Amino acid sequence: MATNISDIGTVHLVCRDVGHAWNLIGYWLYGADRKRLLRCTRCESEREDTLIPRYGYTLKRRYIYADGYLNDKGTVLDKSDYRAELLDRVVVADERPRD
Repeated sequence: MATNISDIGTVHLVCRDVGHAWNLIGYWLYGADRKRLLRCTRCESEREDTLIPRYGYTLKRRYIYADGYLNDKGTVLDKSDYRAELLDRVVVADERPRD
């Protein structure tokens, strides 16, 4: 767990700023429900959803965060704090980037 914002990895800051880039890993049976596993292509955190097949509703969602993603308990930071730290680390181009 990170004790200071400067201890958070750059990849984790990107996910905290723009959100995770989820990749579908697969589905499996869970009683009468279904489970779905997604993994972030950047930070490798995982999201496990419990779904109700008949209606497509999400019954439950759980996250398994990659090492270094979480802050110490009691540390409350706003999304803008992560973004400001990220902007201090990245190289900013003079013009709009191309693919």
